[in-house]
Formats: sequence, C-alpha cells, structure tokens
Amino acid sequence: MDHNDYALKAKAENRLTNYSCISGYAGAIIILALAYFGAKADILNHGWEIFSNEVTADFFHSAFLVLGICGFSMFIIELIIRTVVEKKIIVISDKLRQGKYGSFLLECFLNYILELGILYLVVLFYKFSNEYGFLQNNDYYQPWFILMNIFWKGYLYFGLPYILLTRALQNDPVADKKEPAYLLLKVLMLIFRKTPLASLLKKMEFLNFDKDNDFYSFSRVDKTNLLGIFVKMFFIPVITVFFVIQFYHLVNNWSYITGALSKTIWSSFMSASDFHNITFSVIFAVDVGLAWCGYVVSSRWIKNSNVSTEPTFLGWFVALSCYPPFQFNISSYFSTPADNAYLSIPNNGLVWLFAVMSALSYLVYMLATVYFGLRFSNLTHRGIITRGPYALVRHPAYASKNFSWWCVMLPVILYQGLIQLTPLVFVQIFGLIFMTFFYYWRAITEERHLGHDPDYIEYCKKVKYRFIPGLL
Repeated sequence: MDHNDYALKAKAENRLTNYSCISGYAGAIIILALAYFGAKADILNHGWEIFSNEVTADFFHSAFLVLGICGFSMFIIELIIRTVVEKKIIVISDKLRQGKYGSFLLECFLNYILELGILYLVVLFYKFSNEYGFLQNNDYYQPWFILMNIFWKGYLYFGLPYILLTRALQNDPVADKKEPAYLLLKVLMLIFRKTPLASLLKKMEFLNFDKDNDFYSFSRVDKTNLLGIFVKMFFIPVITVFFVIQFYHLVNNWSYITGALSKTIWSSFMSASDFHNITFSVIFAVDVGLAWCGYVVSSRWIKNSNVSTEPTFLGWFVALSCYPPFQFNISSYFSTPADNAYLSIPNNGLVWLFAVMSALSYLVYMLATVYFGLRFSNLTHRGIITRGPYALVRHPAYASKNFSWWCVMLPVILYQGLIQLTPLVFVQIFGLIFMTFFYYWRAITEERHLGHDPDYIEYCKKVKYRFIPGLL
C-alpha cells in the first residue's frame, strides 16, 4: 500500500470514527444496566439462569454474556451509523455477479478452514505458554480459557455463515487481503516457494493473489495484519480477566448501593473508602468492557479494521510495559503504593480530596475509551478521534491516569517517608517518575505512528497540547 492508498483508506476510516462515541455511550449504559439487573438476580452466587440454561448459571459465563450483549449492541449501532453516513453499504461480490458460484464457495470455505486452523494454533499457544498457566492451573487466567472455548465453538458453528454473508455482501478485495487466512497463505507461499505447492496455489484464481508477483513477499498490509494479530493475542486475555474482576466488583457494589438507598441512610455511613470502591468499580468495569469489545469486534461491516499497526520496537516496548505481567514487575521493583493506599492517611478531609480528584481523573480516562467505541485498540490506527476529551488534548487517557497516580501515590509516599524516615521514599518517587516516563513515550511513539495520516497532522495543528490544555 503506497502513501496515497494509505491516506485514502485512513480518510475513509476517519469519516466514521467521530460517531463511535454513540456506540461507546450505549455500551456503557448496557454494562451498567446489566450490572444492576445482575445484582438483583444475584449472579455473583447463582449466575444468570437464562431460559433454564445451566451454562450461564455461574459468574464467569454471566460476565461473558454481558460482553456479548454489549459487543453485539455496539456493532448494530455502528452498522446503523455507517448506513446513515455512507448511504449505500451493500456491495455484491464480483464472483457472484459474474456467476462464478463454485469459485466463490471454494474461496469462502478455504478461508474458513485456514482461520479455524489459525484459531486452533492460538489456543494451543495459550495452553502451553507458561505465562498463562493453563498447565499449572493458574486461576488468574481461568476466565480467559473458558472464553477461548466459547470462541472456538462459536467460530466452528458460525464462522462459515459469517464469511459467506460478508464476502457476498461486502465485496472488498483490499479487505480480503487483510484476513488472517490470506496472511497464512502468504506464509505458506514463502515456505514452499520452490515446491509444486507454491505453483499450484499461484494458479488458483479464487485465492486472489495480486498479479504483480507479490505473493513471495510481505507487503505493508501483511505486516500490519500480522502485528495486529499479536496485538489481539496479548491484550484480549488481559482485558478479559480485567473485566471479570471489575464487573464482579461492580455487581457487588450495585447490591451495596441499592441496599443503602433502601435504608435511606446513605449520608450516615458513606465513607471515602466506599466512594473509592464504588466509583472505581463503575469506571473500570465500563472502561475495560468497552475496550474488550473494541479488541474483539472487528469487521469490515463497520469498517473498524486496522489502518496500520505500530511498527517500532520502542512503541511496543513502552506500551506492553504498562500491562501485566510487565507492569507488576515495574511497580513491585520500585515498591510504588497501590491506588487505594491513600485511604490509610489519618486525615479524613485529605482522603476525601484525594478520592474525588482521583475519581474525576479516571472519569476522563473512561470517557477517552467511550469515544473510541468499537475502534479502541492499543498499538493500532483505527481512526482519528477529535471529539470529547480529544478536542482538548491529544492524550487524555494517559494524562488523566498519570494525574490520578500523582494525586494518590505521592501523598502516600511522602506521608510514609515522614513517618518511617526511610530512603525508600526516593526509590518510590523515582518509580512513579519511571511509570510516567513510559506513558510519555507511548504518546510520542503513537504520534510518530499516526503522523503518516494527513488527518492526524491536521488534528495536531488544531489540538496543540498533548497532556494539559494551554501548558503541555
């Protein structure tokens, strides 16, 4: 893909991106509403017994059901948005219009088989990877392994109908070459390039290889697709576990809130600790739930596939360092305080001040995710957001998260340093600076990456500040 093709594709994606906040807000409302009804149904103990289905009668499957409803609803909303914006979205397959039904069916079936094989290899990777602990019975990633089985069965039964419908009504040769199956075929061509298999594959019209002999090399699109797969492989398991944990807290806190309201004694026992737990469960359940939908729900029907993927080692390094397991290693090494450590400070006024400042900061962090809708994803370009908090600064999520850290961690570090008179305070402050440094470089590498898009260059001219309006 040359620079002109890249710019045209980016502009097509950007036309829809600023409407993504509609699906983002809808998704947030759905998560909160289902948490409320889940609390009333006591899904923490009994799950959601939908139509007497025992599968959903445990909390993990109940949480996955919430994600499924949220993701599907957001998909429908984004599809409606695309219909309104582009007017005509149905493009019949060239092969069907030309009467090449056999070639069309063979192409779809091969795509299905290859992607099923890729999914199987991905499942094997997780099961035999020490980090995810399947063989070691690591409970932390248990939700992810349960969800993988759902993904596998879902694609096994519904993958082929989806491919048939999509390729029949969403004809797009460029999108065809962004499918994982096409990438696998390119790999096979490279491996077996000097064998009769490569010659046979090259002659098969339904494989849609370019006629300019690019089937023996990786193009920019191929590299983007390969890196995009790695992005999903890293983040989806992490975000899945995050959501299960946060949704559990959210449902639990809904029970707490409704119980408090029914007793009409809210003001008599609402503490800073209660405020912290309730606001954080709401904010983070919505944030990671929408992020999960962004990573998983990717389709040419709503044009939210990757325009490009972060190409540099530095960009990947600073991004992955902000997530488990790397984040845990950094924070443990520098002994930085937990987000809720400020609650131990023996001054109720200061604790409430820090609690409110932190909650407001993370509210901005959540809104940044809301405005992405189904286009949220780290390390990828899926459209330029220019509304909401992005109309004020270019990196509102990074700015708000770090502001919250400094609000709640620095006071704890200084307080403990005064009480214990230990030099550990200098190590902790350095650790806080070190963590902020990673987010600064995330912003820099993202801007270098997105700078290939002319729309992003124009956006930077309008929104001049990265983190703090009028200052930085």
